[in-house]
Amino acid sequence: MKSRFLDVISFVIPFLFWFDITIVGRLGGGEIVILILLIPSVIISWKHVIWRGLNKPILTLIGAWLLSQIISDFYNHSPLNNALKGEALIAVFLLDFIVLTAVIYGNEWRILYFTLGTIVGKSIAAYKWGFANCVWKFDYAPIVVPAIFLLACYFYMRKKYWIAGGLTVFIAGINLWQNFRSQALITLVAGAAAMPMSAFDLRRAWRSPLLRRTTEKTEGPAKPFNAQTFLVLLLVLMAGFGVSKAYSYFASTGALGDDAEQKYQEQSKGNLGILVGGRPETLVSWRAAMDAPILGHGSWAEDPKYSEMLTDLLTESGYKDDAPSSDDRESFLIPCHSHLMAAWVFSGLAGAIFWLYAYYLVLRFGLYLITQHPPLAPYYAYLVVAALWDILFSPFGLNRRLEVSFLLVVICTLLEKAPKLNAQPVPSAWRGSVPPRVALSRP
Repeated sequence: MKSRFLDVISFVIPFLFWFDITIVGRLGGGEIVILILLIPSVIISWKHVIWRGLNKPILTLIGAWLLSQIISDFYNHSPLNNALKGEALIAVFLLDFIVLTAVIYGNEWRILYFTLGTIVGKSIAAYKWGFANCVWKFDYAPIVVPAIFLLACYFYMRKKYWIAGGLTVFIAGINLWQNFRSQALITLVAGAAAMPMSAFDLRRAWRSPLLRRTTEKTEGPAKPFNAQTFLVLLLVLMAGFGVSKAYSYFASTGALGDDAEQKYQEQSKGNLGILVGGRPETLVSWRAAMDAPILGHGSWAEDPKYSEMLTDLLTESGYKDDAPSSDDRESFLIPCHSHLMAAWVFSGLAGAIFWLYAYYLVLRFGLYLITQHPPLAPYYAYLVVAALWDILFSPFGLNRRLEVSFLLVVICTLLEKAPKLNAQPVPSAWRGSVPPRVALSRP
C-alpha cells in the first residue's frame, strides 16, 4: 500500500502544474502537496533516504545558500516583500528536494511516473490558457519534447537506436522551424549524447585495424574516459556546431519567417557573437557579482546603474544603435538571466557555490550516461543538456524549483546505483556490441 501510494504521489505532484496560489510568491499545486508530506517524509525517511550519500552536500549547500540570502537581505536592507520572496524561493526549493527524495529516490518507475505527470499537467495548463493563445516555446515544447524523448526511450531499450536517434533529430528540426534555437540545440545534442557508438557499426563502416581490434568484456567499473566516450563527445560537438550553423543560415535567409530573421540580425550584429546577443545579461551580471561577491546585493535587488551599464555595453558592442533612448521602466532589477548568476548577485558566494556544485553533478551524470546507457538514457540526456544550459542562461523560478529538485533526485538515484550497474559486463565500443536490453528497476 505504501509503495502504491508513493507511485500515485510521484504522478500527482507534477500533475498539479496547472494550479498555483500566491503566498508572498507563487506556490505550485504540487508544492502544496509537498508541504503536506514534509513532516511524514522527514520522520520516516530522513535517516535512511534523505540524509545520506550525495544528498548530504546538496542539502548542506542549499542550506548555506538560504542562510546567506537571509544575511544578505539583512545587510542590504532589502524591502520586506523582496526579502520574503527571495528567501521563500530557496526554502521551498529545499523542501521540494527533501520530499521528492523521500518519494522518488531509488525507484526508476516513479521517475517515469513523475515525467508522465509533468506532461499531463502541462497539457492541462495549455488547455486552460487556451490552445489558440499558446506558443511553441512556452506552451507546446515543454509538453511535446519530453514526450518525444520518452518515445525514443521505448525504442532505445529495444536496441532500435536509429529510430530513437531519428526522433531526436525530428524534434530538433521542429524546434528549429519554430525559431526555438536553444531547444533545437539542446535536443540534438542530447540525442547525440545518448547514442552508443556501437549503434553506428564503426567496424563495418571503416576497415581500420584499430576499429577491428578485439576488446574482451571485463568485470568491474567501466573507464569513464575511453574511446567510446571521446567519440560521443565528438558527436555532441558536431551536433551543436551543426545546429548553430543551420539556424544562422535559415534565419538569415528568412526561411524561418520575418520575426526570426529580424531577431537573428539584432542578436548577431554585435562583435561578441549571437550567444551574447541572445543573453546580453551576461555582460552585466558578473560585474554586479564582483561588486558584492561575498554577500550579494539582496533578494531581487534593483539598481539603475546596472540597467544603464547594460544599455551602454550593448551600444559599445554593436547590438544597439548609438542613439539616445528614454528609459521609463518601473523596475531596475539587476539583469541576471541565469540560475548561477542570479544566486551569486542576490545571495552572494554561497549561492554560486551551490550552483557550481550542481553543475558538477550534472556533468558527472552526463558522463555516466555516455558510459553506462541506462534504459531511459535519451530522456536523461535531455534533462542533463537542458540543465547545463539553464544553469548558465535561464532564470530560476516557480517551475524550475520542482524540475531541478527532480533532476537532482534522478542524479542521486542513478549515480549511487552505479557500482551495481558497473558490475555487469562492459560492452566494447569497437566490436559493434550493444548494451543488453534492460528493464526499469523497482527496489
